[in-house]
Amino acid sequence: MDESALRALIATLDARRSSFHWWLDLFTAFVVAGVALEVIFVVWEYVDELHDFKRGIIRPPDRPSRLKFFLGLLGAALVAVGVSGELYEGARIETIETSIRKANDDLYLILSKQAGDAAISARIAHDEADAVKGIADAAKRDAEGALVKAKAAEKKLAWRDLTPQQQTEIASAVRKFGPKKYSLIVWGNTPEITRLAAQIFNTLTQVNWTLDGWGFAMAGSTNGVLVSTEKEAPTDVAAAADALVMAFNAKGIVAAKGYQTYLGHGRLTRPRSETGARSPGHSGQADGF
Repeated sequence: MDESALRALIATLDARRSSFHWWLDLFTAFVVAGVALEVIFVVWEYVDELHDFKRGIIRPPDRPSRLKFFLGLLGAALVAVGVSGELYEGARIETIETSIRKANDDLYLILSKQAGDAAISARIAHDEADAVKGIADAAKRDAEGALVKAKAAEKKLAWRDLTPQQQTEIASAVRKFGPKKYSLIVWGNTPEITRLAAQIFNTLTQVNWTLDGWGFAMAGSTNGVLVSTEKEAPTDVAAAADALVMAFNAKGIVAAKGYQTYLGHGRLTRPRSETGARSPGHSGQADGF
């Protein structure tokens, strides 16, 4: 399978994985609802027994409550269906992720071979230029082209990096927006991802942006650097996020703007940055930040 076919396969598998995560979330909701019903059922039973105890009179049992029976049965059914669905969807997601890893490995091998072939071509071109003086100029042009291809191929495999100068320039691009609070979410635990996350933290610290939350994602994925805010975020927050995305892209770090809805209070307008595993198909960029 060639490079373009592998890229198309990875994109298709990633889309399928996203749909499976939707089902996984649904089955998790079933489990939560079932447990909640079980709690209601237990409290109800306790209240009835406490009432009988306080009365202190022995009497024939009351007619069984159909509602109590229905709630208990429904809660148990929801938990059973939810847990089963989570196991099933988890297995499907694992299968897809295994296929994605294999496709990424195949793409890495192709790009590595391209880098090696380009370097060999460069050396051959230089040897021919020395041996055949009459075609020295043409051989030199071939060698330069091969070297460019070799560097481009090597760049695809390189780690992302922000030099101290680049960090200072990115900080200057967002300094005018004043101090902000932000969260930093890391997708994956490779040294390349962790190093870039630390560099971004150092960059934003220069402009007094406060790290409000730092963590590692438990599931899912994203591509490049994702700077997300709530859709109704204040104008200055949205403008700061846009400026940060432009500054990252200007320094060769693939970045995009996104939106995130938070359930908790006090975080609806804070920028959030996410990162994940490196993909050899992104010119040295990573598959998720």
